Amino acid sequence: MRFRKQDGPSPSELASPRLAKMMAKKAAPAPKLAPPQPVAEAVQAPAPAAETFEQAVETIEEVEDIAAIEAVEEEAVAAETVVPEEEPAPAAQAQEPIPQATPQPAPQAAPIPVPSRAGDPTDDERWARENLRWNGDKPFLDLANVIRVLERHPDFNSRFRYNDTISKVLDRGSVMPDWRMMDVCATVQERFLPEVPEETFLRALAAHANRATAKK
Repeated sequence: MRFRKQDGPSPSELASPRLAKMMAKKAAPAPKLAPPQPVAEAVQAPAPAAETFEQAVETIEEVEDIAAIEAVEEEAVAAETVVPEEEPAPAAQAQEPIPQATPQPAPQAAPIPVPSRAGDPTDDERWARENLRWNGDKPFLDLANVIRVLERHPDFNSRFRYNDTISKVLDRGSVMPDWRMMDVCATVQERFLPEVPEETFLRALAAHANRATAKK
């Protein structure tokens, strides 16, 4: 009688732990492997990395464009910004002028009359009109008019004499030097006969002195 051989290890084999362990590994299901990828997909694998670089470049360009646009917008805003002009300070209200007292001139003392050496021109002109000889509006410039001044005017009459001994004209008893005679001549010219020559005056002075000495 034949016996059919059973599948699996025999009881003797199961008795060996080593064999049992081997059989357990053999009975465990094999791990599933990923299906092989096609060649085209393997070649295109780096594509995502390339797309990432391009996106980064585009992102950088977009950032630069945005920065440029913002700079242009800031310049436009700055150009449109109107700087407010400073309002002029309000002018101070004009104050009403304070009425000032009108300065009154200080009272001046009356001028002290100073006797003029040549006398009052008005009196001299009046005297000349009354005592001298005139040719229209001008007096005659001759000996007669000079002698009239020396004889009739109170500033000259009774002053001059003639000394025959020394042949000199005296003025109040003193010999008249040349400068003294020129001084009297200038006084007569200034007050009565402006254009009379010096020679005419000296001749008239000598004639008047002789007359005054003879009358004495």
